[in-house]
Amino acid sequence: MHKKIKNMVGFIFIIVNLIILISNIHISERVKFDKLEADKLLKEAYKPLETFSKDLIVIEDEKLLLVPSYISCEEDFVDLFNQKMEGSTPKGFYEDLVIEKDGQLYVDASGYIPNIYTEEGQVVTSYIKKRKRLFPNIFGHEDEKDVKLVIKETWKISGQIHKRSNYFIKNESGEWILEHFNGTSHYGFVDVKNNPWNINRSEKKL
Repeated sequence: MHKKIKNMVGFIFIIVNLIILISNIHISERVKFDKLEADKLLKEAYKPLETFSKDLIVIEDEKLLLVPSYISCEEDFVDLFNQKMEGSTPKGFYEDLVIEKDGQLYVDASGYIPNIYTEEGQVVTSYIKKRKRLFPNIFGHEDEKDVKLVIKETWKISGQIHKRSNYFIKNESGEWILEHFNGTSHYGFVDVKNNPWNINRSEKKL
């Protein structure tokens, strides 16, 4: 009798664990997203970076670019993105680009962050990825969804094609904001004169 009870308990334990396992299985589906709208979202997200790059100032030291006067710290830089990106992304840009020297902030003239504004920048594909439970109602769970907008872009740097996948999520207002990305994030030029951010800046030289 004791053995039967023990076997029964073991059987129930296995069944319960199988139910829990099945209830945690997720499935994904993809829904096409308009490329023109995707292009618009990317340009809105990266516009602050593009504006910042245009406002960089050439100085006598060709290895450095002076940051614009409206940037005095990392917080100022992050605020430029006006909730178009999750904070960790512009913080990463700041860490990749900005250096401090004698109490002044500069950008390494060889450093460059490519984006949709880069030469031949274009959206190659865009879709909404939805991830949800296969069996949401087991144990009374609601149908949980993990929704992301994926925008894949390419651009040309030094004659070579580079790629990036951007992942957007919706904020509390229901607007798409850039959460993170994969792919080329930072590019370093051997000759700083080839950096797009250094071209045609003679009128701003200090």
